[in-house]
Amino acid sequence: MKKRRFTVEQIIQILAEVEKDNSTVVSVYRRYCIGQDMYYRWGKEYKKTLTKPVIIG
Repeated sequence: MKKRRFTVEQIIQILAEVEKDNSTVVSVYRRYCIGQDMYYRWGKEYKKTLTKPVIIG
């Protein structure tokens, strides 16, 4: 099996970067060397994580 290049935490950070910094999606593709399909696949899988509150304790 192929090793994952990004951890779940890194993927969430990348997705949040687009929304928080108002960066263009294309600039994020280029910065992290990912394809458009990968970005939108991650969005489907991990966007829920961005909207859930984190419970500590």
